[in-house]
This record gives sequence, structure tokens and C-alpha cells, in this order.
Amino acid sequence: MRIEGDMLIIKHLYIERRMTPLNLYLQEVDKDKAEHAIIEYGQALKEMIAANIFPGDMLLKNFGVTKHQRVVFYDYDEVQYLTDMQFREFDHADEHSLSVAPNDVFPAQLTTFVLPNPTHKDVFMRHHGELTGADYWQQAQQKIARGEYKQVYPYPNEQRFIHLW
Repeated sequence: MRIEGDMLIIKHLYIERRMTPLNLYLQEVDKDKAEHAIIEYGQALKEMIAANIFPGDMLLKNFGVTKHQRVVFYDYDEVQYLTDMQFREFDHADEHSLSVAPNDVFPAQLTTFVLPNPTHKDVFMRHHGELTGADYWQQAQQKIARGEYKQVYPYPNEQRFIHLW
């Protein structure tokens, strides 16, 4: 920062929007708002997947709810390329002898550790259940490798300009 004449010159400025951590938000809101937030959580994951981003730690505390009820990821310290990860199915029968490499991910465990609340888990499974299968993530990796990118829109479909004319 420096002052030139009557103006304050700011060389760098970082602004963060205020958000409520998703885990706390879900404790405070009614059933309808909680359902919307869980749907938005799954959508946020899908948007990151489409952009070749793997969040690393998908815990609800690492996502926030904006004043417009959008759920966004804000914990960037464990972000990796989706294509660098190894998505695997979890075999409960063989869980004690399971060998796990550093980039191994078991999507089936997502609802176990991230969504212990049965109501939230049910909403997530109804709207985004495919995220709990390794094949969904593997197919996304294949599409990215082929150069296929899914268009991600920052607003719900009904708010896009194409629907306003």
C-alpha cells in the first residue's frame, strides 16, 4: 500500500466472501435448507470433478455456504488433479488385508465418513449417489484424458440467461 496524492494505492487485495461452514450450517437450518445444501454439496463435487480437481478432504467443514445458499469448497491445502488419483472399490470382505497407496480413494466410503447423518446421507444418495462408485470418478478421468470437458455453470439452470428470454 502507498499513498499518491489523495489516493490510496493498493498493490494486492484479497477478498473472501463470508461463508458458514457447511457442517455448522446443517446444524442450524430447517430440513428444506439442509436438503438444498446437501444437493449443492454434491453439485460442488461434480463441478470440481469436471475441472480435474480432487478436493482431497471432502469433509463438510471444508465447504461453506454463501449468502446465496451456494456450497463452495474453500480448503485448498489438499487439492490434487483428479487424474492423479486412483479410485477403487472398497471390498468389505477384504478390508483387513487391503493395501492402500497414497493416492488411493474409495468413493464408497464418502457417505460413511462425510455424511454420518442418515437424513443427509439419504438426500445425497438420491441426488448424487453415483459419486459413491469408483466407476463414476474413473469415467470422469477418462473424459478428461480424452479432452472432454463438461461445461460447469455457476448458477442453477433456471437462472441462466438462456431461460430468461
